[in-house]
Amino acid sequence: AARAVEERFERTTLPRTVPQLVVRGSGGADSLELGFRGGSEWSRRAKRALIARGWSAADDELRAWDASLLEQAS
Repeated sequence: AARAVEERFERTTLPRTVPQLVVRGSGGADSLELGFRGGSEWSRRAKRALIARGWSAADDELRAWDASLLEQAS
C-alpha cells in the first residue's frame, strides 16, 4: 500500500512546495494576554477592534503577496 501511495504521489502534477504567508502583529496597548491587562472585562467594542486590526493586517499582507503564487496553489 505504501508503494502505491508513493507511485501515485510521483505521478501528480501538484506543486511540491506550499507557499507560506505569515502575518505578524501586536495587540499594542490592547492585548488579549492576561499578563498585560488589568483583569477588567473586555468590552465588545475592544474585542471587535482587535479582530478588525488582525483582519486588516492579514489583508495588507495578502495584497503584498505575489498573486501568481496563489494562483499556482489553487
